[in-house]
Amino acid sequence: MVLEMSGVSLKKVKQEGAASQGQEAPCGDDNTWGIEVEPGEWVRTLNGIETVFACGGRHGCFNTVTTLWLTSPLPLQPHLIRHALTLLAQQVKVLQLHVSWRWLRLWFRRMKHVIVDFRVDDRAVGDVVSGLVGSRYNMERGPLWRARLVPLPAPPDRHRAVLVLAVQHTITDGLSNMILSRDLLHLINTTLLPHGPGPTLSPHRPIISLTNMVKPGDWPYILSMLYKKMSTSILTSKNKTIYFGGGLPYPSPSCPPVPPVNRLLHTELSVTTTEALLARCRAAKVTLHAVLLAVAQVALVRVAGRRGGVDVAGTEVTICNCVNFRRYIPPHLAHTPGCFISLEDREVPASADDEKDVWGLVTRLNTSLRHSLGPGRIPVKNTPLLRMITLMVVGLNRALSRMNRPHRCDSHMITSNMGNLSGLLPGTCSAGPVQVAHMVRTVSSEMACTPFMLASHTFRGRLLISLDYYTNKITPTAASQVFYCLVSMMKCLGNHGSLTHDGPDADTTCPNTHHDHTTFTYTTPPQDYHTFNNDQYFTCEDDQDDHDYDKYNYNHDHNHNHQDNGSTITTLNNPATPSNTTTTTTITNQT
Repeated sequence: MVLEMSGVSLKKVKQEGAASQGQEAPCGDDNTWGIEVEPGEWVRTLNGIETVFACGGRHGCFNTVTTLWLTSPLPLQPHLIRHALTLLAQQVKVLQLHVSWRWLRLWFRRMKHVIVDFRVDDRAVGDVVSGLVGSRYNMERGPLWRARLVPLPAPPDRHRAVLVLAVQHTITDGLSNMILSRDLLHLINTTLLPHGPGPTLSPHRPIISLTNMVKPGDWPYILSMLYKKMSTSILTSKNKTIYFGGGLPYPSPSCPPVPPVNRLLHTELSVTTTEALLARCRAAKVTLHAVLLAVAQVALVRVAGRRGGVDVAGTEVTICNCVNFRRYIPPHLAHTPGCFISLEDREVPASADDEKDVWGLVTRLNTSLRHSLGPGRIPVKNTPLLRMITLMVVGLNRALSRMNRPHRCDSHMITSNMGNLSGLLPGTCSAGPVQVAHMVRTVSSEMACTPFMLASHTFRGRLLISLDYYTNKITPTAASQVFYCLVSMMKCLGNHGSLTHDGPDADTTCPNTHHDHTTFTYTTPPQDYHTFNNDQYFTCEDDQDDHDYDKYNYNHDHNHNHQDNGSTITTLNNPATPSNTTTTTTITNQT
């Protein structure tokens, strides 16, 4: 393994004259890139997955958005937020990068000036996020990130706002977004303190490039996977298997073609249910991610079997995991910002016994995952395939969209599990009064090779589960049934240890397959949040135990992120309506 490292220290930056949108702030004269890299000079070539994301960035694709709901007893003044963002951009080197062609290769290049694209936006949170998720970036010029502040109405003794941080996937991933959010929270807090020492910059984190990690013995696997991907995703179609022979319906093409829509279904489990799930995982010596994979597989098989009336036993369920590639580098670089993800596929034959013996399925998946990520090194072996296969499939799907033809899919679901964020983004900061009350990361891609994207993380003691689905790949009815079954079974598994609880509070039945359940009826959010965010915060739990934050260790096994093609979000909700109402989050893709 060869590490190309750049970035060693950061000099003191000015605390005055923060940049507004389009204004420039000094980069500083430090030579902190490991080599002599001045503003405007080249840094390094892009790796495979970075190249894919950079090509998508030109079309409004592969944009990550992290939405933070802030609460503070002090006013959240825009100029202070802008100043904190400027300090963050000067501190985190990846925010100073843009992408240009050099010698027939895409290279990272350091910007001549730090440009902070920030402004206050008075629109609804959903409209703000929609504009950022689907926006295009000038990859050759930069910056490759944006921020918006959305003021919210608040009680007299509290100030509330939503901070939306959008970063192009070429320079970030899920872990990087959490690092940026944590550092930004610290800078905002130190900026708000009236008599404090002023903003201070934490130690820099270098930019690194991972190369030469593939061993000669890995090439038989790589070549076999190349043949398999070419034969199932490019030359032929795997859609019949992905859709269980019609059990999951593929949307009928419209004439003329209409823009695909991404819909986001998400919920948080209570602290009690989350703790119960984690306790059962510890007792079974498995990870929570293995439980999510098993329950997701059972939910897919159950819905497909009941909807289509077909025998789905024996069908291989393919789930693709996004993996944090930092697990393969030295520990002192584990929190390095940038885009360091790879993919890991698993194909498990569906069985009627999985629902009855779910813990047996969880154990098998957990053992397979540990071997795949450890001795098997599957994410490392897959890195040579990412650039070629992903670009080919995404390009093919774009061409199929223009012809109004079905997309090619090669997996039932992609997962992104950030694990327990208590050690990375606890939501509070000892340096000041500002807290993050809630956090959602939005993922969307109408060009992805899958109908679903399952994301999860534990924040302030609650497990958040979200499902992105794409109306050009799956119908809203089927997607909602999959999510309903998944969430209900996760709750039942945590509270009762099985998926077949028959008590009065059982909620594991598959929704009516003859009605369109595009959303859920969500109950009252936690007490601290319900007046704070009626249009984006939902919960399926009716208990209000938000006092006991998660006490478990941060799970590095699947700290990873997946982000798909850019889209726009519209939230259809009246904030004045009672809590027990139906709320829809809709994301309309712009291609």
